[in-house]
Amino acid sequence: DDTTVRGTEEVHYPAHVESVRVLRPELEPVSLEGWFQKNHEPGVSCYLKSLFTPELMEEEHRIWTKAMEDKVPTFYEGIAELLSEFRARGGCVAVVSHSPAEVIQRHYSAHPWAEQIQPDLVLGWDQDASRRKPASRWPK
Repeated sequence: DDTTVRGTEEVHYPAHVESVRVLRPELEPVSLEGWFQKNHEPGVSCYLKSLFTPELMEEEHRIWTKAMEDKVPTFYEGIAELLSEFRARGGCVAVVSHSPAEVIQRHYSAHPWAEQIQPDLVLGWDQDASRRKPASRWPK
């Protein structure tokens, strides 16, 4: 999802900055570049658990969920055209993302070319943890 839309820059990172500001004001949030890195090593869940207690994680999740509800990120330039052409030639589109599946589907549905670019398969954060990116080897 974040390879097609500006989800990290426009939704997830600002939500993280807000979470740190509200829940851990004594900390300085990582930079956007640092956020990208933390998402992959040690992984977003491990990183967040290093910052927030289980109780604060619940509030962090609420802040993140609200951010996803309030904002539909823009598609990167040329991506909609690429997906439309790919599908027109018989290609199938699958999205594997840190975002919940319904959020991903909303991003695509909000685009003016929704019918031409809608994914055929979406695996989101709401899937079984063994099927989440990046640590999963599913499907095998």
